[in-house]
Amino acid sequence: MTGAEREIEAYLGALAAVVDALGRGPLAAGNVGDLVRLYRARSIPKSGAVDERITYEMHGTGCLFVIDDQREVDVDISAAGRDAFDAWRVRRLASTSGTAAASALAELVEECDRMVGLGVLESLAPGWYSVSA
Repeated sequence: MTGAEREIEAYLGALAAVVDALGRGPLAAGNVGDLVRLYRARSIPKSGAVDERITYEMHGTGCLFVIDDQREVDVDISAAGRDAFDAWRVRRLASTSGTAAASALAELVEECDRMVGLGVLESLAPGWYSVSA
């Protein structure tokens, strides 16, 4: 497994943990898009806790989650309401996980594109990805 593949798998695992916590928690959000919609409807504050381990803070078109006061999982929402990420967000998680990001952004994009070909990810726009449905 390459460094880029490890970093992307770590991001996907952290994103899955966030989505799982959203589905189990008191915010009644099944995914990040639901959480953003709740915020835009003024049903929840701009920042808060998903559970005892994960906090959130809304921004622009998405949300930044912090797991265990350290690991940052930044997610945008596509025009179609899908959870979306790019190589920079993968690298951000790696850099906040206590290890230096091992891969260049171009390597991460190349690996994401390879994972699109495998059906693991979907390409939403050039350089933007989502987990395959």
